Amino acid sequence: MLRAAGIGATAGGRPVLSGIDLELRAGTALAVAGVSGAGKTTLARVLAGLHRDATGSLRLGEQTIRLDRRIRHGGTGIQLVTQNPLSALNPRRTVAQTLGRPLRRTGRTPKHALRQRITELLAAVDLAPDIAGRYPHQLSGGQRQRVALARALAAEPAVLVCDEITSALDHATANSIMGLLDRIRADRGTALLVITHDMRIVAGHCAGIVVLDNGTIVESGTATVVLATPAHPATRALLG
Repeated sequence: MLRAAGIGATAGGRPVLSGIDLELRAGTALAVAGVSGAGKTTLARVLAGLHRDATGSLRLGEQTIRLDRRIRHGGTGIQLVTQNPLSALNPRRTVAQTLGRPLRRTGRTPKHALRQRITELLAAVDLAPDIAGRYPHQLSGGQRQRVALARALAAEPAVLVCDEITSALDHATANSIMGLLDRIRADRGTALLVITHDMRIVAGHCAGIVVLDNGTIVESGTATVVLATPAHPATRALLG
């Protein structure tokens, strides 16, 4: 589904990513792990077309994607879900307004069907229909993260890039969100890139893992093998 080759990036003239290669199949979850400053968020932004100073190649299915261009909708879409949904959601828009924008942009949802489609999206992320009339500050952290996921799903993307989306949540809520993502993968065939430093998330929900350190991949493989027999000090440090 997604093939990245030779991805590099700079920030302020300084290299922050170099030689990143990865592959992600439809319906699977791949973890990108590393300590703070390893380059994980920069990689997420590059894949989502949000980091201008990037090099390398990116293919989604059979289509070559320009690294400086956001491809957000439909089967060639990549959606980024960030760590802090409160800052990502417009505080002046209700949940219905937030979800309605991507639904209208795809051109697939006529105006008379918007309410029903919004209800369906909320149900897909285990939220009740009455959430639609609320504003972000009226929601819990877990509810806001589910709304952010629903907004991403409204564009029907092929790939979801989730950048530390459970790091600000309590353990029970984090498990619930990851269980929801597992179901989305199974039901929709969506490919999932999970950026995290939490090895419990990797062990419980990801088939494969790549470990970043100082902007390069230092270890990769199946999550079961890498977590059981880590070969690089950066991986062992994550396992604590």
